[in-house]
Amino acid sequence: PVVLHSECTHTMISEKDYERFLLEYDIQWSRRYEAFGVHYCGPDPHRYAGSYAKIPDLYFVDVGAGGDVRVMRDHLPDAFLNLRLDPVQLREQSEERIAQIVRDLAAASRKPALTGICCINMDDTVTDQRIDAILDTVNKLRQSQG
Repeated sequence: PVVLHSECTHTMISEKDYERFLLEYDIQWSRRYEAFGVHYCGPDPHRYAGSYAKIPDLYFVDVGAGGDVRVMRDHLPDAFLNLRLDPVQLREQSEERIAQIVRDLAAASRKPALTGICCINMDDTVTDQRIDAILDTVNKLRQSQG
């Protein structure tokens, strides 16, 4: 099990303030727990990629929808990146567009075994066909990895 620290409020502070006031707590927790991770649901987790790279053995990162996955992977080559889809945008996107987004996110992560696709907070306006597009695309990606 992963001990997951929620860092949703970090969208409101600078990286400098995070490093000055909060990073040390994440470092302490990462030393205390075998599997430590951070949850960042904002659209700019890549701002913190360099800071998160200072956390020893960071095991898991929730990458908020809109985050630059390539930057995250560059700084966190061994972390599991849980790539979040935007539940509001899913209502508007075609199944083909959703499949392409999933493929693009997975490609940007560059490490299939350390990549997840996630979407929560969907309501009944997100059709089953859109959910199927996510699941079918992930399944195809997994099969292509052998």
